Amino acid sequence: LYMGLNSSKINFEKSTFILSDDRLLENKNLNSNEGFLLKYLFNSKQKNKPNYISLKKNNLNILKNIKPNLSILGMGLDCHTASIFPDDKYLRVKTDLLYYNTRKISESFDRRTLSFNFLLKSDKIIILISGKEKVELILECISKRFNPSKYPIQYLIKNYKKDIAVYCDYT
Repeated sequence: LYMGLNSSKINFEKSTFILSDDRLLENKNLNSNEGFLLKYLFNSKQKNKPNYISLKKNNLNILKNIKPNLSILGMGLDCHTASIFPDDKYLRVKTDLLYYNTRKISESFDRRTLSFNFLLKSDKIIILISGKEKVELILECISKRFNPSKYPIQYLIKNYKKDIAVYCDYT
C-alpha cells in the first residue's frame, strides 16, 4: 500500500497521516510500522510529502483537534484491528481516551494504538482483508453474536454509524 501510494501522482501536501497503531520500537527495527511508513511513503525522493503525526510522541493536543477523513485498517488472525486485541480492557470500559499503550501477550514490547473512540470519528472507514483465513474470519465476525472481547473488530463494525467498505483479496 505504502509503495503504491509513494509511486502515485497524488499530491499529498494537504494530507495528514496517522498510523492507527505502532510498535514502540526504534524506527530502524523491521517491526516498526512508523519506520516502514517513513521508508516507503515519506522517503527523501518524494517531492510533496504529507504531514505526519507520530504516535510515538505524545500528540494528544493535536489529536484532540482533528477528525480522520479516512481510516484504512486491517485485521489480524485474532480479529484485532489497530492494536486493539481480544480481551482489551477498553473493550469493556467506556473511555474518552484517543490513544493508549497496550501489549500483545506474545510480545516483549509495547504498542500504542488509536482508540475506537478516535477511529469512530472517521468520515470513512475501509478495512483491508488479505488471505482466505482472514476473509473467513471477517465473515464470521459479521455473522456471529456480538462479542467484541473475542472479536474486537466487531466493536468497530457495530458502532460505526456509516457504511464500512471491506476489501478482500480472496473470494
